[in-house]
Amino acid sequence: HLFPNISGHFLHQRWGMNPAEAGYVSSLLSAFVVVGAPLTGYVIDRTGGQLYVVLAASVLACYAYYLLNYTFMDPVYPILLLSLAESCVPTILMALMPLAVPRSSYGIAFGIAEIFDAVGSITGNILMGYIRDATQSYRQCMDFIILLNLVCFCLTVILIILDRTTEEQVLNTAWHQLALKGKGRGLGVERGRQKKLMKVKRARDAKREKRRSGVAANK
Repeated sequence: HLFPNISGHFLHQRWGMNPAEAGYVSSLLSAFVVVGAPLTGYVIDRTGGQLYVVLAASVLACYAYYLLNYTFMDPVYPILLLSLAESCVPTILMALMPLAVPRSSYGIAFGIAEIFDAVGSITGNILMGYIRDATQSYRQCMDFIILLNLVCFCLTVILIILDRTTEEQVLNTAWHQLALKGKGRGLGVERGRQKKLMKVKRARDAKREKRRSGVAANK
């Protein structure tokens, strides 16, 4: 979320756009989010491959930032590519949370995720401002954003490898397939809870049946 904070002034400085034009082009960063975010969620719920989509989005974002920083292509096209990438990644990261933590810890997990997001935004924006003031250019700022996307790419590759080494492999599997198998931490806890409830219910039914049999025998 660092680029939207500098996009207007970046477009003004690099392409000489007036504030109105820069604001219009910057607003295109949200062009695909309205449709792309729910569509991404719909697709991954049915097909899986969440981490592969994040991997592709990281590559797409790096390519778009490269076009903005090192070419003079019309900025509308790379910004639309960024919008497409932005519509995928946040949706998937939030959707992966229930697969990685127990159901009883959803609240604290999402809270910690928000803390990291806020800390990253604060420190990232300060660092971006420092780089811009030190260099009097956005070139190094964009290089820094490209570097962050490459780090995201590498971390996603590591997650894919780690997920493949586990028996459950929950991070790249469609939600309905996990539900059928009872996999995933959240689903596993819920399935275990349901089994316990069924055992208690069966024990109660057995006791009731035993009492009824005893009453019938006494009669």
